[in-house]
Amino acid sequence: MKHKVKSIVGVKAIIMFGLFWWHSWLDNPPFDLGARACEVLFVVSGFLVSYNHHGKSEDFSWKRSITYTKGKFIQMWPLHFISFLIYILASQYPLFEDKIQWIIAVLNLSFLQAWFRNEAIFFSFNGASWFLSALLFCYFMTPLLQLLVKKIRNVAFFLPATVMVRLFFEYIQRRRPEAFGYSVHVSPFIRVLEYFIGMMAGILFLEMLKICERKMEEKKGACFVLASVLEIVSVGGYMYAVLYKGAWMRGTFALLACIPVMILAFDTGIISKIMGSKPFLWFGVIQFEFYILHQSVINLTQKYVQPYVDNIWLRAVIAFVMIGVLAYLYKQFLSRPLSNILKSMLNRVENVISGK
Repeated sequence: MKHKVKSIVGVKAIIMFGLFWWHSWLDNPPFDLGARACEVLFVVSGFLVSYNHHGKSEDFSWKRSITYTKGKFIQMWPLHFISFLIYILASQYPLFEDKIQWIIAVLNLSFLQAWFRNEAIFFSFNGASWFLSALLFCYFMTPLLQLLVKKIRNVAFFLPATVMVRLFFEYIQRRRPEAFGYSVHVSPFIRVLEYFIGMMAGILFLEMLKICERKMEEKKGACFVLASVLEIVSVGGYMYAVLYKGAWMRGTFALLACIPVMILAFDTGIISKIMGSKPFLWFGVIQFEFYILHQSVINLTQKYVQPYVDNIWLRAVIAFVMIGVLAYLYKQFLSRPLSNILKSMLNRVENVISGK
């Protein structure tokens, strides 16, 4: 029976809380919480894909890449469009006054915004949607990356090597930003490297799990104590690095994030038990919807609630509850019907193009 990584649901939930904090009116923490959250999300996404698909006989083909990406697009787009409309409703500035804004809107709705260097494009409308644009490219590359992972004999070597490649591109972009047309924060090419790092971390975890699984069953008490210590040290070490005021490069945090993610994934220590508890698991059901909606609803709250509520904490609570309720209602009642409608429409377009 496959080990369930419940604690990773908790990791993603905490990241959602952090992103809400970062994009709301609350005072920001003394580090770039948004950047650290996104790095962990791409690493965790790769980790889970690698873990969930391990042992399955899935051959690489570009057709499979397209089919896999299409399925993810169908899941994402309806709520992305709703969030786009919420942003328009929440906007305090005139929109669509010239052709450029219409073009930017099309790029946003097409999930192409992350491919552009201009901040006015990749942070346009629902600003958080650049993540979906980059993530779709990661999904497109997943079958090829799975093939690479299968052929790599020494994952422990290739993981830091991939981090070095990630750091190299960041270094070049810092030294010659005018010569390279990409943003380290949103570039799909940069983010797919972090996703691949997470995939290799997933393979390393599975190899460690195979070695430790029997001992974990035989000596539960000792394993709980040891795992708790490792979890506290790894999470604490990562947070120390995040708070450190030295000149870290952003790519370093992708490697550092792998350590607590792999240790927590054993679901054995005190931190992983808390993060795998029912409140986090419940929130995990709606966390993707929460992410897509959160920035647009925050803007909506700012426009319609802020004039009547001065207290920033109360406004934050109102916004958080609104996002949670909307995410739940969409997940419960609209997600499947709207995805099926979009799927049917895309299939008809494909049939027309292919002449069927």
